[in-house]
Amino acid sequence: MSEFEPRPAPQNRPDTTPAPYPPAPPQGAYPGRPFPGQVPPGAGPNVACPYPPPPPPRRKMSGGLKALIVTLSVLFGVTVVSLAVYCAAHAVGAVLGQISDSLEAPGSTPGLPNEFFDTPIDPFEGYGEGGDSDQNPGGFFSAPYDRDDYFPIPEDRDDSFVAPDVDLTPAREGIVLHAVPSGAQMEIPDVYDKVIPSTVLVLVEEQDTGTGIIATEDGYIITNSHVVSDMRSIEVQVKTNDGELHDAIVVGCDKATDLAVLKINGSGYTPAEFGDSSLLRMGQWVVAIGNPGGEKFSGSVTRGIISGLNRSVGSYSESGMTYIQTDAAINPGNSGGPLVNLYGQVVGINSAKIVSSKYEGMGFAIPITGAKSILDDLLSGGYVKGRVRFGIQGYAVTEYQSVMADVPMGFLITHIDEDGCFVGTDVREYDIITAIGDRETPSMEALTNALLLYSPGDEAEITLFRPNENSSGGRSFKVTVTLLEDLGETQ
Repeated sequence: MSEFEPRPAPQNRPDTTPAPYPPAPPQGAYPGRPFPGQVPPGAGPNVACPYPPPPPPRRKMSGGLKALIVTLSVLFGVTVVSLAVYCAAHAVGAVLGQISDSLEAPGSTPGLPNEFFDTPIDPFEGYGEGGDSDQNPGGFFSAPYDRDDYFPIPEDRDDSFVAPDVDLTPAREGIVLHAVPSGAQMEIPDVYDKVIPSTVLVLVEEQDTGTGIIATEDGYIITNSHVVSDMRSIEVQVKTNDGELHDAIVVGCDKATDLAVLKINGSGYTPAEFGDSSLLRMGQWVVAIGNPGGEKFSGSVTRGIISGLNRSVGSYSESGMTYIQTDAAINPGNSGGPLVNLYGQVVGINSAKIVSSKYEGMGFAIPITGAKSILDDLLSGGYVKGRVRFGIQGYAVTEYQSVMADVPMGFLITHIDEDGCFVGTDVREYDIITAIGDRETPSMEALTNALLLYSPGDEAEITLFRPNENSSGGRSFKVTVTLLEDLGETQ
């Protein structure tokens, strides 16, 4: 066959002639996929399209059905919340018991002076006659609840704290306030270099940290009382700027003004130069130095201005103390550290305790002039002179305990000292102090602040609550007593 002759068509083979190119798909489709609503080629009229037309509009829910769903949702939410509250109420007692077991040192309950925990005490032991059961002696509770769920008393406290051997020669001269120098102000790096040798890191039971200011050449150090948990019997160490770690003791602390004094052994330390905070002016530049966040950020410095003077800050000013307000950053760990003017003089003691999380750029410091008399007392004798005491032991009744035990919040007396001011009165153990004069005392802070208004030897009218012995509730009564001088027993 000639190569120019046409080849015969193959027999019994399908026709492979290509079909004409398909028409362009409608806009929005693409080859191989039909447009929504289009029947694929070759499909009969009853073949369903894989891409059906858009669904019809949703029907609107009737108002009655909406109301029913909302009602059911509310009922379900109330049920869940009620169940959670019920479970939480039963769990709180166990949590309080765990907290109680974790107390490792006398006075470690926040807000309680050390002598309140001299020995393990059970406030209900032998109290009342004819109670419902062992769990309800004297009917103190209206139901046989486990009393330890509401008034947990630590049974295995660690009373083995032994203070390190530190020389306690009193610093009777106190601190000296220096006049403002007549020369030019210093640059901040120079201020830092001057003050940092007098600034220390305070380590409390190897966990909590704060800052301190060296006040004397022989190792007396100023800090905040809350840094040492308002306690004397607590393990404290101090790391000086040269990196040396020293055992320290709490010489004295004053919760009312949030001031405390520590002491370490040795000599040759660099004391800070203290300035007269009464000479501060609004808008004046100041520097805060301390250890925000602990040792990791020790020796940090922040700068700000004096934003306010003689600021009264709620219950913190019940003792008459007013504060310096500054916008220099003061964070946890800065507590007890110096607020310094640009002459390198310490004019305030920073306190992160009274920094509110509701505001930004508002820090507070205890003015050194207002603190001088308190610090001088602590340096020379370990306690603040002119304070009063009752001569009792006990603890604060919390809100939870108040509700569950059907008693008011206040201070529950567990022991009356032989020389206590309630001796010879109708007051007895397990009465609850609820007011001094016309001031209610639902908390330890309120009780402390109320006592600050009195001097040793003053008479005071005390309101107390006595729980019923055979049922819930009780009665209030008043006594008048002569207040004792506090020689450091409760400070």
